[in-house]
Amino acid sequence: NHTMKNGTFPKELVKTAQKVTGAEHWAPELSRNIIKLCKCDVVNQACELRGELQITSTTDYFLSNASRFCKEDFVPTNDDIFRAKLKTTGIIETKFENKGVKFVMVDVGGQRTERRKWLHAFEGVTAVIYLAALDEFDLKLEEDNETNRMEESLRLFGEVSGSAYFRDTTWILFL
Repeated sequence: NHTMKNGTFPKELVKTAQKVTGAEHWAPELSRNIIKLCKCDVVNQACELRGELQITSTTDYFLSNASRFCKEDFVPTNDDIFRAKLKTTGIIETKFENKGVKFVMVDVGGQRTERRKWLHAFEGVTAVIYLAALDEFDLKLEEDNETNRMEESLRLFGEVSGSAYFRDTTWILFL
C-alpha cells in the first residue's frame, strides 16, 4: 500500500470508494464498504490535511459515527442534524408558519459565482440571518484556493450589511 503523501492510493481503497460512490441504492454491502473506507489510514490522513483538501470540519464526526449511520434502524440525533452541511447553489425558498405567522426563508449560495443572484432575493425582507462558519478558519475558497474562507465570509458580511440597500433591515449573525 502506498501512502497518500506520494499521490497514489491503495488499489483496495480505490475499489471500495468506487463501490460507495457508484451505488444506486442502499444495501448492506454499501454499509460495509462505507465503514471500511472510514477505517482506512489514507482517509484519516486526508482528514488531517483538511485545510488543503477542502474537507469540512464535520467529516471526522461523520467518519467516527459511520457504523451507527449504516444501521438499518438509524434515526439521526439532533447532533447529527446540526453537524450536517450541504452546499447551497442557487436560491432555495422555504415557506413555513409558526403560531399563525408566515415566514419565507431564502437560502442563497455563498460562493462568489452565486452572489450575483442574491439581490432580487432580498426584496422586501425584514431580517437577514447570516451564517459565517468559524470552523472554516483553516480552509481556502474553492474558487481561488488562496483566500481564507472565514475571513472572506466576515468581510462579505461587513460589506453587505453596510449596504444602503439593507439600511432598514435587521441582521442576525451566527458565528
